[in-house]
Amino acid sequence: CFWIYSTWPSGGTFALNAVAVSALASAAPNPKKVAMQMAIGTMAAALLGFSEMFFVYPHIDGFPLLCLVLAPVFSLGAFISSRPQWAGYGLGLLVFFCFGSVPANLTVYDPAHVINEY
Repeated sequence: CFWIYSTWPSGGTFALNAVAVSALASAAPNPKKVAMQMAIGTMAAALLGFSEMFFVYPHIDGFPLLCLVLAPVFSLGAFISSRPQWAGYGLGLLVFFCFGSVPANLTVYDPAHVINEY
């Protein structure tokens, strides 16, 4: 109802993400803990994605440099996800970093849109 009444432009994205998080967390032994860990991982993804989008991407050129810039975040997320007690943090980091920070073909530097998407 909030999405429809407020005409929130990212309401569809929110609904899809809510379903994905619910599906991933419900398979865990402690869904509440995993959902909270994913929320914290999402916050880390938002901070890293925002900083890469607006401070790093403008200074790189080409696919090899893009891979070099993205590799540390993916490596960190994979490492954290491999630890059972921290798996939710890594999952939130990896999933939502990909949603918000992977550049499009025509990059538009619009901080308000990026924050809204996260």
